[in-house]
Amino acid sequence: TTTGRYGAVQRDVKTVHAHSGAAELGPYRHYMQKEIFEQPTAIANTLEAITGITPELFGDGAYRVFKEVDKVLILACGTSYYSGSTAKYWLESIAKIPTSVEIASEYRYRDSVPDPKTLVVTISQSGETAD
Repeated sequence: TTTGRYGAVQRDVKTVHAHSGAAELGPYRHYMQKEIFEQPTAIANTLEAITGITPELFGDGAYRVFKEVDKVLILACGTSYYSGSTAKYWLESIAKIPTSVEIASEYRYRDSVPDPKTLVVTISQSGETAD
């Protein structure tokens, strides 16, 4: 159970059993190539229990928050920045919501003007970038 701004969120715990071969290159020339070819399986595993993309997927109160959003700001570094750029394309073309993507390590050093109607999404592949 996690307690957030809008109360407690209860999520089922799912244990993923990894095997020792998961960290090996196998037939791939490098890890980036391996990750590219593993994307369909990774996405399928992530979405396995999801029956639809609805605000409830993001917890209680998400509908109220999403209803107030006028635009989206995505902050990310490295390859996550490119994922954010793809998300920008989808959000603007499908959801018709203005979206901007910024490099997180640069964003933190400038004076930004916070907007309470902007949903800020952060993306990290590893969670290890110091900035």
